Amino acid sequence: MQVVHCYSRHPRAQASWVGERVVLFHRDTQSTTVLNPSGSHILELLEATQNESALAAALSSEYPGLSCDQAQADVSAFMAIMIHNELVRVES
Repeated sequence: MQVVHCYSRHPRAQASWVGERVVLFHRDTQSTTVLNPSGSHILELLEATQNESALAAALSSEYPGLSCDQAQADVSAFMAIMIHNELVRVES
C-alpha cells in the first residue's frame, strides 16, 4: 500500500506576492526564499491541504507542455526542498 502524503504551508512561513512570484519569510530562521512562478502557483494551491498528485495535476494543467510524469517529479523535488527549509509541512 502506497502512503499518500498531504502538504500544507508551514505556519511560521509568511508569504507575500511580488509580481508573479511569492517571497517567503520564515519567522524563526529569519530566512527569505523567492519562488519562481510555478513554485508560487504550487504554494498558492497550498492555501488548503493538498496531496502530491493533486499538486502535480494542477501544475500540468497550468503548463500544458508539461507531462504528468514530469509534473509529478517536479512537485516531488519542490516539496522535498520546501520541507527541508521548513516552508511546507507534511500533514499525513
